[in-house]
Amino acid sequence: MENLKYRIIYEYEFRRGTSAAETTQRVNDVFLKSGQTITADVYCQQLQTMMEKLAAKQPRLVNRSTPLLLHDNARPHTAQQTATKLEELQLECLRHPPYSPDLAPTD
Repeated sequence: MENLKYRIIYEYEFRRGTSAAETTQRVNDVFLKSGQTITADVYCQQLQTMMEKLAAKQPRLVNRSTPLLLHDNARPHTAQQTATKLEELQLECLRHPPYSPDLAPTD
């Protein structure tokens, strides 16, 4: 059901011609408490919730030798608290690809 909510919001905003940044802000406004931002604490809670839901719905993704996670270098993602949580959950983080016009995915 959660995925359906997100999909509906993204499709609606896409049809309105809203940019990705504005759409993300609107999703955050809906799903985060008013005035709440993503901190290391919030991100760690989201990681824990994600792993619990994955274990229930897609156990093969959690039960592999090292489950993978891709995230960028935002402060909540690189905080020591997050690194500790990632170790606890035994998640391996893939490095985010560098931003370079020479490395376009279509090439």
